[in-house]
Amino acid sequence: MKILKTLLACSLIAFAGQSFANTTPIKFAKGSYCGSFTGNYANRTFTLGLGKGQTLLINGNEGAGVDGAKDIIVKGPNGKTLPYDGQDYGQWIVRTTGKHTIKIIPYSPRDAYSSIEFCAY
Repeated sequence: MKILKTLLACSLIAFAGQSFANTTPIKFAKGSYCGSFTGNYANRTFTLGLGKGQTLLINGNEGAGVDGAKDIIVKGPNGKTLPYDGQDYGQWIVRTTGKHTIKIIPYSPRDAYSSIEFCAY
C-alpha cells in the first residue's frame, strides 16, 4: 500500500511539473517598460505583472502582433480575456492589477519562432 501511495504521489508531482514547464515569466529590467522573449512560443504561456490602466503592447519582428501568430489571448488575474484595445492589433488596456497570462497561438508549429517584445505603459 505504501508503494502505491508513493507511486501515486510521484506521478502527481511529475504531472504538475509538466503543466508549468512551458510557463515563461516576462520581467522588465529596472527602469524599463519592456521585456522580451526569443524562441518557439507554441504551447507556451507567458506571465506578466501589470497595473490597472496600463496599455500592453505585444510586438514581433515585423511590428504589431507576432510573426506567424493566428491569435494572441491575454487574460487578467481573474481569468477573463481582455479584448483588443480596438485601435491596434497587439494592444490591450489593462483593467485589473495583477499577474496576467498571455497565450500566443501560431498558425502552425513551424511558424512559432519569433522575437517578441512585451511593453506596458
